[in-house]
Amino acid sequence: MRPEPKRRAVVLALGSLLASGHAGSAQAQAASGDERVVARLFGRDVTAGQLQWTRSLSVDEAAHRLRALAIGAALERYVRDNKLAATAEDIAAFSRWDATFRRSARSELQAALQRIEGQLQDKALPAARRKELDEQRRALQTYGALQEARSARPLGPGEEERALRSWIEGHKLRRALYEQYGGRVVEGRIGQDPVGAMETLLREHEKIGRLRFVDAQLAEPFWRAFRNDARPAVPAGQVDFSYYWLRPAPQLFN
Repeated sequence: MRPEPKRRAVVLALGSLLASGHAGSAQAQAASGDERVVARLFGRDVTAGQLQWTRSLSVDEAAHRLRALAIGAALERYVRDNKLAATAEDIAAFSRWDATFRRSARSELQAALQRIEGQLQDKALPAARRKELDEQRRALQTYGALQEARSARPLGPGEEERALRSWIEGHKLRRALYEQYGGRVVEGRIGQDPVGAMETLLREHEKIGRLRFVDAQLAEPFWRAFRNDARPAVPAGQVDFSYYWLRPAPQLFN
């Protein structure tokens, strides 16, 4: 089973692959220095300065930075071309799920703490079990305090909607990529990641000239990273890119 997000902060803090791509593009555009063209990406030159590729930076790291730019640009185009932008209906559905999830999680947390407190009242409780329950209680209390602090943190105008759009579009594009290309799926920080489909998409762009390695030494480490991705692979029968916010909110503590 794919792990469900366990806190609202995931939505507000992590964002999606698309958001990462935007951030990488902005960073590269802001860089300066060496104007040697090392790649072409969707009709634009990519310079060594944009990759901050100096003598102290390995070709593998330069290829990693180029790959981040390529993924960001390709995903932005993919969302646009396939009309995967988050709609008002998407955001409303997620917001309803999130509100239900947070209420349920708060209630479940309190119930779990009460159960532990009740068990700790047993004077005959073995020492090992008492220690285990005490550790569970501290972990739950810490989790609850973190959630309360994060919920109380003020958000800037439109910040939550922008984060939700980015998060939802990330899910929509990963699902669409897998449905179109299939391939290997791995467990990532924010859920399942169709790395095989992403490689196929970039190779299509290379084939038609939208991605070109002007400096040929970047090509091998660029593609090698897809082959050597060490994240755990998801068995074919467990691949799941369905929208979890259209299902009942999960139980965390029962």
